[in-house]
Amino acid sequence: MKENMCDYINKYLNGQIKGDDPIVIRTLIGDFAILWNQYERTIYKKNHRIGMIKKKIKKWHLDRINSIDSLYLRLKKYIEHRGYHFSKEDIRERFNIDNKISDDDINSMITGNTNFDKVYCLLVIAARVRNNMFHGDKGAWELQEQKELFMICSELLMGVLEITNMKYQ
Repeated sequence: MKENMCDYINKYLNGQIKGDDPIVIRTLIGDFAILWNQYERTIYKKNHRIGMIKKKIKKWHLDRINSIDSLYLRLKKYIEHRGYHFSKEDIRERFNIDNKISDDDINSMITGNTNFDKVYCLLVIAARVRNNMFHGDKGAWELQEQKELFMICSELLMGVLEITNMKYQ
């Protein structure tokens, strides 16, 4: 008799994930995927493009996202904990950000002087997480190490959907 999908995935993850229940990792990834889908579908109508982020967030009331500062600080700590610096070079390298985002924009993102800069930074990173999740080479242990990053990105997406008055449809 064939195993069901959940049992199969849990057996795979149990052998590779230390200290976390595989269901926790699966839930975080699933939550992020669902939130990203809703974000992309409602904000961008079809396909998200990283070059469109600035244009979109200029229209939003960013002061209505209560957790911008804490999400931004958590992102910085996550990056530094992984052995990187919160610098232009490391952000470009770590998240594979190409020249569609200028050095000036990345410098603004890492100084985080305004809510705009912080949300821009968080959304660019969320976009890269999404691309890496679906197109990158991932082992289960890498997913576990990115648990905090999935939580940060999901909380941000919930905040964005909330302030843009997008309801789940």
